[in-house]
Amino acid sequence: MRWPEPAIGADEVHVWWFSLDQPASVRTDLERCLSDDERARMQRLVFVRHRQRFGVARGSLRHLLGAYCLIDPAVLRFQYTRFGKPCLGSSADGETSSLLTFNLSHSADVAVCAIAVGRAIGVDVEAIGTLSEATDLLCREAAPAERAAYWSLPAARRAEAFGHWWVRKEAYVKAVGTGLLQPLRDFVVSISPDEPARLLAVAHDPVEAGRWSLRQLAAPAGYAACVAVEGSDCRVIERQVEQPIPNYVPRLRLPSEVRLRQSA
Repeated sequence: MRWPEPAIGADEVHVWWFSLDQPASVRTDLERCLSDDERARMQRLVFVRHRQRFGVARGSLRHLLGAYCLIDPAVLRFQYTRFGKPCLGSSADGETSSLLTFNLSHSADVAVCAIAVGRAIGVDVEAIGTLSEATDLLCREAAPAERAAYWSLPAARRAEAFGHWWVRKEAYVKAVGTGLLQPLRDFVVSISPDEPARLLAVAHDPVEAGRWSLRQLAAPAGYAACVAVEGSDCRVIERQVEQPIPNYVPRLRLPSEVRLRQSA
């Protein structure tokens, strides 16, 4: 895989797409930069396929962050919040980390990494599931306004709507760092696939929704993806990591650049 030589501005969010389905030679190269604890985590996974995906995901994350920080990806060190969200810590040589923030998500063989400077960020990608699975989970976890919006949609659009609802929820809780420990019914997002991704309301905090911007990403067919960013007026730039085998990643309809603004 060929890694970028990027520079990122304070008003930019860079989103990198890549595939977890890589040849053995690429997996071996990526696993070389993993830390001892990452290798231990990988080996604890029961299924070979899951171990391979973990190695590609963490190795690719290290290479991307190493390219931004201009250091060897193997010397990067991660710290974890009390909820388990990773962030950059001091490198192995003792240097302090940059102001880069990042978040990683993957579903099946598709992975996405979002990177920003000095602002909280969360990203999620999910394969769109069946309608029965979607309806059951949404009825248990959605806020009342979201359930009403869901049932107002034509039946043929509901599975797709659930996919967008789920990634918008996940992106936000990953950005704030609580993950799924935060009840999903405590905040409201837009749900229709035809509606811009938005955080509409947060229970008991009338100003919280205004602190965040959500944006739907250009996921492959059959997937939904969203990024949540602290603040507004950011440029979201989506790119694809160059693969060793042409068309190894599902074709993505990537805009060259999209400006993200918090809706009034």
